[in-house]
Amino acid sequence: SERVNYEKKTRSVRTSAGSKETSTYLRNLYTNEDDEQVCQLCHDVMPFRKRDGNFYFDAVEVVRGLERERNEAYLGLCPTCAAKYKEFVKRDPKVNENLVEDILESEENTVLVELGDNTAELRFVDSHFHDLKVLLSTTEE
Repeated sequence: SERVNYEKKTRSVRTSAGSKETSTYLRNLYTNEDDEQVCQLCHDVMPFRKRDGNFYFDAVEVVRGLERERNEAYLGLCPTCAAKYKEFVKRDPKVNENLVEDILESEENTVLVELGDNTAELRFVDSHFHDLKVLLSTTEE
């Protein structure tokens, strides 16, 4: 049998805390009149409620490289969509770049996102989309 080897590696670790405000912000924007929180990508109701009664969801940063933490820089996604988004959008610099352009150029509150072999429509409420566009346009300059 082979010997197990170890080596020390350095890594970057996020030190700023994720904001609880972000979860509240997204929950308020994407909860419908039936008190169901809806995923911005698959448009289904989140899969389950936590013990506190709120729906479980992932707050995922829209694109990489935003220097300031802002609530509007996040999406409210179900766990499956969050995993797909991280894999196919966030890990691909070109897709990231194209998404920023698509958001800034979109007249609707939606943008199409390539998720591997599938395309999904990322939907926003008006205020979120407007605030995100402002944030991205000031970041681009």
